[in-house]
Amino acid sequence: MQETALMSFELGAHRRTRWPRAMAFAALGAAEILAAHPDHSAAQWLLRDAVVTIGAVPVDPAWPWPEPWLTYANAALAETLIAAGTQTARGGALADGLRMLGWLLDRETSSGHLSCTPVGGPG
Repeated sequence: MQETALMSFELGAHRRTRWPRAMAFAALGAAEILAAHPDHSAAQWLLRDAVVTIGAVPVDPAWPWPEPWLTYANAALAETLIAAGTQTARGGALADGLRMLGWLLDRETSSGHLSCTPVGGPG
């Protein structure tokens, strides 16, 4: 079963898209591959390319997000940077991902309740 999953991953591991969330979800799969196979080069490259696709994280504490607005599955972008920093020893990606996730959690939590941004952006 694991060999079949690895072979399936390898079939698509060299595909790329310009869409950050699609790359983030692919990269999270690559991070899982790297957890079991740390030297898997296709997974390493996919994870690195996802960081590039997500883009630079602004240092502005008021908006430390690589996009001009929030939409769906925002935490996946931060999680991808955290995974990239952990799996590929890119400390900057790890720090950016943790900063993004902390900011997102603060922004989407009110009175102890998490309210994630929907696909159409904040209401």
